[in-house]
Amino acid sequence: MTASDPDAASADLGAAGSTARAPGPQAKLDAARHATLAAYQALGYNRPPKASRPSMRGRAMTLERAVLESNPLAQLSALTNESQRRLKSLQGVLPPLLWAQLSAGPIEADTWCVLVSNNAVAAKIRQWVPAMAAHLRTLGWAVQTIRIKVRSSR
Repeated sequence: MTASDPDAASADLGAAGSTARAPGPQAKLDAARHATLAAYQALGYNRPPKASRPSMRGRAMTLERAVLESNPLAQLSALTNESQRRLKSLQGVLPPLLWAQLSAGPIEADTWCVLVSNNAVAAKIRQWVPAMAAHLRTLGWAVQTIRIKVRSSR
């Protein structure tokens, strides 16, 4: 090698620099894999055990699809939606602060249950029950009785 040949000098530096460098990430992974395989062989395995995967029976589906495909859940969902619609129809009948304290409850034949936040609201809503039932009947729902239940505060 001569002093006038810069390519040869850089090649020698590259070769010398590669032996002095720290091992790269692939070398670290190979060393870790070798150590892991050695540990498995010490335990009596010829190869590493297969990773266990949770098995799913059947195919995954969305909640909405499961509800629609199950008759009891579809009926329950329809009743819940109807109860929500009944409650929304009362928004114009009741004072806004009082209406905000109500939740839709279950429907059983001609009886509808309204859930309220506390006893004071229950007492006031009981005064509105005849007007609420009459309004729902004018909209086509066969509501004869409206029950008022106070939600538990758990």
